[in-house]
Amino acid sequence: MSGFPLTLANLDYFEAVYRLKSYSYAAKAIPMSYQGLRKAIAKIEAEIGYTLFETDSQGNLICTQQANVLHEYAEKWRNDMLLLSSQLEETSYSSRQVIPLAASFGVMWFFDFFFFETLEQTSSLRLKVDEYPDNIVDRVLNESVYNLALTVAPFDKKQQTLRLGRAIPYAWINARDELAGKAVITPHDLRDRDLFLLRDSKASEEIVTTLFSHHVRPSAIRYLNEMVGIFASSVRKNSIGITVAPLGKFLERIDEAVCIPLSNNFALWEYGLSYRKGYVLTEAEKQAAAFIIESAKQFQDRDTFSIFL
Repeated sequence: MSGFPLTLANLDYFEAVYRLKSYSYAAKAIPMSYQGLRKAIAKIEAEIGYTLFETDSQGNLICTQQANVLHEYAEKWRNDMLLLSSQLEETSYSSRQVIPLAASFGVMWFFDFFFFETLEQTSSLRLKVDEYPDNIVDRVLNESVYNLALTVAPFDKKQQTLRLGRAIPYAWINARDELAGKAVITPHDLRDRDLFLLRDSKASEEIVTTLFSHHVRPSAIRYLNEMVGIFASSVRKNSIGITVAPLGKFLERIDEAVCIPLSNNFALWEYGLSYRKGYVLTEAEKQAAAFIIESAKQFQDRDTFSIFL
């Protein structure tokens, strides 16, 4: 061992390469220089005494068995640190009333980056947001685990929902692909393609249903847990990844892929604020709900992303 410390920052560099399977994509996502990232990984390898990444005959980055072990360690460490941070944070906000909020994956992209700070600066409330797959959010709201939730369409009929916004799904395609110059992507464009979608997502289910209704069969449908992973997979030959719009606008500066809207054959991705029918919100929950609604409205009014309808 060389004495190079395995800090959270160093592990974040490793995790970026591990998840994206590319030094160049990981460097842009962090962001940092390509050379700086390679040097950081080399120092980690020197510290632990093992090679983490290798390159196959086709130039693809392959994770070694040692990388898989380090990934599990990094995940556990990060979770432990998040738990510690949460517990420390709880002590600093002991005078505030905490409002638990369940949120479907992806919905928080539609809110200002200073969403939480603004509420805490203007009230005695604090939102504690927990993100889950779409169907899990519906379940924990219906089972009274949470009283408020950011949900996605199709909305559960057991819930009272205020629609906050909607967006066009986007397809990620290799910049050298024959589809890269199209204005929109139709269902038939996805025929015989490797399709990458978000796991446990209502939007993903809608997309697959639309394809089958048009008698379109992709060569493969693969489900991933993270939208960034969907982008990384889409740059492969014959592959297409589909994400909600904000991630597309956030990453569209990357040259290896293009971001193209899906045609109106596909359902819009719609999200809202929900609570159980028959439940009476407390005054604090009403205040939090009003803040969420106003924040969603302001975010779209600024026209931060041109894809909002």
